[in-house]
Amino acid sequence: MARICDGAPTVVASLAQIVVQPNSGIDVFRRWAFSNSWHLQKEVMLTENGRYFQVLAFVPGHGDDPAYANAPFSREELFQLGPKLLCPAAIHAAWFATQVARVGALVEQGVPGFEAEYALWGRALRAASIPV
Repeated sequence: MARICDGAPTVVASLAQIVVQPNSGIDVFRRWAFSNSWHLQKEVMLTENGRYFQVLAFVPGHGDDPAYANAPFSREELFQLGPKLLCPAAIHAAWFATQVARVGALVEQGVPGFEAEYALWGRALRAASIPV
């Protein structure tokens, strides 16, 4: 999606909003939007048939995007996690739990290089969990 936007700069410059639902590489598009002064306005997590989908809406902005000013997480971590998903919500917690399980399985198998990502997804899960 980022390549498509880069390939049509005149069209992108004329837009009032960009709405995307990437199936993969969502961090790449968040990073592209940030680098091109598109501010994350809304980020929604949906689920259907056990699959999770993220829908993001961006608007033209000036300066740093305030969505990425979440102090407990770095900007790079927020590109991966989704800054507006780091709030208590059952669907967000469920998504992060699936990521913890997916990456945790790799760590348990001894696949090198996944410990930091596993810890990151765990931090996100704690941020999105609803207090009891």
